[in-house]
Amino acid sequence: MLRKYSVILLFIAPLFILAPFEVSYLIEANSLVYSAREWRLTRDNNGELSSMIIDNDRNFSTDKTDYIFDRGDVAKINFHNHNKSVNENDTIAVINSDVVNEQIITLQSELAVAKAEYRDKITGEKASIIKEFNDKLDIAKNNVEFTSLQLERAEKMVKEDLIPQLEYEQYKNANELAKINLKLARKSLETVSTGEKNEILDVIQSQINTLEDRIAILQQKKDKYIIKAPFDGMINYYQDSTNLIKIKDPSVFIVKIPVKVYEIGFVDLDDKVELAIDKTDKVYNATITNIEDEIRIRGRDQFFLVTARITNPDKFIRPGMICKASIYSEEIPLYTFAKRKLGF
Repeated sequence: MLRKYSVILLFIAPLFILAPFEVSYLIEANSLVYSAREWRLTRDNNGELSSMIIDNDRNFSTDKTDYIFDRGDVAKINFHNHNKSVNENDTIAVINSDVVNEQIITLQSELAVAKAEYRDKITGEKASIIKEFNDKLDIAKNNVEFTSLQLERAEKMVKEDLIPQLEYEQYKNANELAKINLKLARKSLETVSTGEKNEILDVIQSQINTLEDRIAILQQKKDKYIIKAPFDGMINYYQDSTNLIKIKDPSVFIVKIPVKVYEIGFVDLDDKVELAIDKTDKVYNATITNIEDEIRIRGRDQFFLVTARITNPDKFIRPGMICKASIYSEEIPLYTFAKRKLGF
């Protein structure tokens, strides 16, 4: 009896395959859910830190930042605990560089000294020194008055031949010397009261500007070490040697579907995909957005990765979930369907 049915099936099967009607070609494979966009903070084998945004949808990275430190610098990273989620611009970690901090403190001290020196030069000497030069000026004025009176009396006496001409010349020279000392006293007081010359002040101001520029550069470098979230997302901290932090954008999810080499020619952009999660009644719809052109190998299987964006995500779907993906291709004849399934 079995032989009879086998013979009948042998004759009927070709007729069924060659029948002139079409069926929907379905490609099925297990797929993995990813966030379409994620940010990573990583550490390489040399201990250097870097961050970047990964576009899992289009397979490229952007906004890569390398945190480079001087040789011998001790850099410590402090993480901010945000539980499960962060908002854009939230501080998530701060890197402290001993070298940068010490350089800023040193330059700030030098800047404070330079500014104090500039203030002293531009405003003049201290009040005690100014008082000393004022006293010297008063003495010089009194000396001029005194020698002028002596010279006036000596002029009368020399006319009356009461003193010799030589003595008169001595009084006259003393008065001239007193006037010169008065001019010097006035100039000295002006110098200590009004400050140094412009050339000296220009040099000090140039030093101040240079110090401020150097501090600004170091401060920018230090601000760069304040790591902020680039977008709202779910945050995860890791203990392995490479990954430190990941932030995943929960607004858009994708799946990566391995499609066998002999089936990739039947997959096109914008094809519809149905996703089912095992042991649940959850079904999601997706649309193919990217088809890789590079073959991947796993064991003996060769395949291409196809990316599809989920169009109806909900709070249940999460990165890392495994879904059964069904890609609906075009309507094809039953004979072609059989060939594809058999891998011809």
